Formats: sequence, structure tokens, C-alpha cells
Amino acid sequence: MKYGIRLFALCLLSFVFSSARAEDITISTAQELMEIQQKVNEGTDFSGSTIRLANDINLEDIDWTPIGTEGRPFRGSFDGGGHWIHNLTVNVVRGIYAGFFGYIGTGGKVQRLGISSVVVCIKEKTNLDDGCYAGGIAAFSKGTISQCANLATIYGNQTQANVGGIVGELDTGGIVEDCYNLGRLYTSKGDESYDNYLGGIAGASDGQIHRVYVEAQIEGNSEVNSGGIVGEEAFNSEVDNAYYQGNLINDDYYYYEGRSMRDFNLDGKLNSRGDYSIWSFAEGRLPLLTCMLELLKGDVNMDGQVSIADVTALVNIILGKDNVPPYQYDHVAANVNEDEGVSIADVTALVNIILGKEEEITSP
Repeated sequence: MKYGIRLFALCLLSFVFSSARAEDITISTAQELMEIQQKVNEGTDFSGSTIRLANDINLEDIDWTPIGTEGRPFRGSFDGGGHWIHNLTVNVVRGIYAGFFGYIGTGGKVQRLGISSVVVCIKEKTNLDDGCYAGGIAAFSKGTISQCANLATIYGNQTQANVGGIVGELDTGGIVEDCYNLGRLYTSKGDESYDNYLGGIAGASDGQIHRVYVEAQIEGNSEVNSGGIVGEEAFNSEVDNAYYQGNLINDDYYYYEGRSMRDFNLDGKLNSRGDYSIWSFAEGRLPLLTCMLELLKGDVNMDGQVSIADVTALVNIILGKDNVPPYQYDHVAANVNEDEGVSIADVTALVNIILGKEEEITSP
């Protein structure tokens, strides 16, 4: 009897300690992040655990496999801590999910995370009858995505594609809140059998979207269902305090030209729930998430460091040689001296930072 009690106690202690270790996992390198991705895709859903980023992660030269699949979703909590994933490239040769996360399951949560580089959708679908999903944060989500930002270009070059700046498809029960998208969106046209959906926040949504904004180049056409916020909205979808190019999105989610976000005051609207700790506002620029203010000024090419390569990128923007819309950089990287716009004066400020003559600015 005593042996049984002792064995039970040892098992209980082992469970407690193993649970404690699983509750809080800190990631600081690309290799550690890849190990998490591999564990999820092998069947560990991390339910009840919190994974935290300790710093920005550079995924340069890594062919990223999205975290989670429909059969093996991510159900834990991923806290980016206001850090960015740089140089994310997703080339799914055969499959249906493309994004930093492939599939966030019920109960999963991703917060305070930024994506700053290109995401590419599926080259060849696993099954011709399957859709494909592409998003900056996640391809498909039944969980909660909050305080996240996307600067990446999202492509969806397949028929039956759902492409969104934050999430490709937001399923029933899914939530996107306090997020913004500045990344260019593109999808090829559908065919006679399948439609494509393209949205600034979600390609398609049957979930809830609250307090978001989009200032992005959305390249839809008459054969693609495109929306400033959502490309296709299902019956159960809820959208409020959502802004595209400065216009409040109410009943019509389909694509239209809007006035500049700079002509529209979002203070008090994105803070509709009375919490002024989430959004940061300043005259003459777009709102920023308070947790995301550490993106380095001068990191024009979004590689996680400030170097001479950023000077070249900044000069190309000023000369109009860069094909990325300048508004992506106005308030996060290229406006180094924080004046009214991007000009040669920002080049001087950037060179001074590189030469150590001026401290790096990490917040507006």
C-alpha cells in the first residue's frame, strides 16, 4: 500500500514538473522555432502551454513549413512579445496552407506578433477539390489572433484561394482583434468552378473581427471577390471598428478606393473598448500597436538590422525605383527623422545611425 502511495506521489510530482516546463517555453533562435514547428506538425498541440519569443527571429534562407495542419493544429498560446518574424518565405509545393501558422485550432491564441516579409501560397494543391489558404499570421484559424501586424506580401496563385493580410480564412469561433495589415495582397482569378476570395484582414470569415485597419494594395479584379477587410463574409461573421484606407467598413466589404488613412482620425475608434494601452497614436502617422513599437527605425528592407543595405532601399523608395508602395514604410521604418514624410533628410539621419552619430529610434 505504501509503495502504491509513493509511486502515485512520484507520478504526480513528475506530471506537475513536466506541466510546469511545458507551460512557458522561450524561443530566441530560428532553430528553436523550427523545433516547435516540427513538434506541432508531429502531433503536439501545446494546449495549455505558452510559447514566447525573446527577440526578433530572422528566417532568411529557411524554407518555412507552416506551424499546424488541419489534422494537427496548434492549440497553445504563442506570445510574440512585440517581436517580428523577418524574411519569412513559405513555398508550399503540395498542400493547402501557407502562412507563419498553417492551422490554429480551437483554443489556440497568437498575440503581439509581427510578420515583415513575403509569404507565398501553394504551388500545387494536394487535392484539386481542396481550397488553399494564405495569410500573414495564419492560413486558417479557429482561435484568437490579437495585437498582430502584417507587412508581408501575400500571394494566392491558385483557384479556390482564400487570401488575407492576417488570416486566409477565419472559421466559426475564430477572432481577430486589434490588428493591422500594410502588406500587398494578390490572388489569381478563379475559374468556372471555384471562386477566389481576397481580404485586407481575412480572405473569408465566419468569425469575429474587431478594431482593425488596413492600408494596403489589394490587387483584385472583377473575377475575384475582394474586400478591404473581408473578401467573403459568412452568415455568422461579425465585423466592427474595421477601417480600410480611412473608410469605416459597415455593410459593403467589397473592394473600393478609399481616401488616405492619414486624413482620418482613428483615435477613440480603435480604442472603442476604452483600453488606451493597446494602440499608440501620433499626428501625421497611422496608429501603431504599442507592443510593436520596437521595429527599428531605418530597417527599411525589414531584415531585422540597420545597415548600408537600408540606405540603398531608402534611396530607391525616394527615387520611385522600389515597387513596394511607400506607405508601407512611412511610419515604421523609412521616416527615420519622424517628420512629415520620407525624403533625403531621412537618408542623412539613417547614415548617422549607422555611423553611430545618432541613437537608434525604437519608438515614435
